[in-house]
Amino acid sequence: MFLDSEDLKLSNVVEEFTGVNPKGVYVSEEKMFVVCDKKDYGKVIGKQGFNIKKLSNFSKKIVEVIEFFDDPKDFLKSLFKPAQIIKFEEFDALDGGKGFIVEVPEDARGLAIGRGGEKIKKAKFLCKKLFKLSDVRIRAV
Repeated sequence: MFLDSEDLKLSNVVEEFTGVNPKGVYVSEEKMFVVCDKKDYGKVIGKQGFNIKKLSNFSKKIVEVIEFFDDPKDFLKSLFKPAQIIKFEEFDALDGGKGFIVEVPEDARGLAIGRGGEKIKKAKFLCKKLFKLSDVRIRAV
């Protein structure tokens, strides 16, 4: 996991608001992602969503809490739920980094990509931040 100074500041804010030390806090154009262990999920959300609302008001963004996994494959499985993952294929990206092709059944392609590409965009963004993966792609079979 790699945090830049902005991510580190937000991580401190999340810890102050929730009492949880997150694995990472990352901001995209539309959302703020709080990545934490499963055991801390409820604390980050707070009673009746209180902490999430407070974080959302602070950041002026929609806040999404995401469970952390050490293994990028497990992390991707979690992000693409409920789509069934058939297999992962690692590849060398053009920029010299690593990437994953995630194979899903043809009828689950839309679930894996998400409305407007939301899930695949989130997967690429977070995997780049958390695991230094250059790319994540979906292949329907």
